[in-house]
Amino acid sequence: MGKEEKNRAKEALELIMSRYGIAGQQEIATMLGFSNAYLSQLASGAVKMSGKAAAKFESHFGINPLWLMGKSDTPWSQKDTPPKAGEGNIDRDDLKIRYSRLTAAIKAKFGLKTEQEICSVLAVNNTYFSNIRMGRAGMRPNIKKQMEIIFGVNPDFIDGKSDEIFLAGAPTNAIFGNNNVQNSSNVSVNDTALTRKLMEENNELRKQLALANDQLATASEQLRKSQDHVSRLIAMLEKGGANG
Repeated sequence: MGKEEKNRAKEALELIMSRYGIAGQQEIATMLGFSNAYLSQLASGAVKMSGKAAAKFESHFGINPLWLMGKSDTPWSQKDTPPKAGEGNIDRDDLKIRYSRLTAAIKAKFGLKTEQEICSVLAVNNTYFSNIRMGRAGMRPNIKKQMEIIFGVNPDFIDGKSDEIFLAGAPTNAIFGNNNVQNSSNVSVNDTALTRKLMEENNELRKQLALANDQLATASEQLRKSQDHVSRLIAMLEKGGANG
C-alpha cells in the first residue's frame, strides 16, 4: 500500500475529531459500525480502505471517499457536509444564531420543551448537540439527514443557503402521537407510551438509513471497480498504441 493512501485514513480520523469534537477513535469506530481494531488497522495502513468503508466515512462524517482512496485532493464531500464556523466566510455568531433558530423552531413545532428531548428523538449526545448550536463543532451529515427525515428540516437552511427552516410538506407534531401536543400542558415526551412510540419510529428510521448507507456503499464499490477496469483498459490501449 502506498504511503499517501496509508496516511489518508489516519488524517481522516484527525479531521473528524477536530471538526466534530470527538474525543477518541473508539467513538468514531462505534458510529461507523467498525471494531476499534479494524479502524486502527485502517489508520496504520495494515488494511486497505474499501469502497464500502469509504462510503461510511462519507455518510457519517462527510469525508470525501475519493480523497480517502487517494483520487482527490479535497477531504470533505461538498454535497452533504454542513458548514462549520471558521471555514471560508462562515461566521461563528451567524451559525450560532441559525442553529439557535433551528432548535427553537423544532421545539415550537413539535411541542418539545428542552434540547435534551430533541437529542433523544435524534439519538445523539446532548453535549455534542450543544456544541453544534454554540458553533464549537460541526454537524455530522447523518444528523443533518435525520433532521430532514424526522422533523422535515430544510437541508439548505442548515447549509446557510435558505431562510426557510422547514421543507414544504414537513411533518407536524402528529408524528408524536398527539395532534395537540404543542398546545397541551398535560402531554410530555417523557410519557412512557409517547417515548416508546418515538423510539420505535426513530429506530425504524435508523434501520432505513443504515440500509440506504449499505446500498450506497455497495454502489460505490461497484463504481470503483468499474473505474479501475476502465483505467486498466486505457493503459492497455495506450501501451498497444506505443508498441504499434
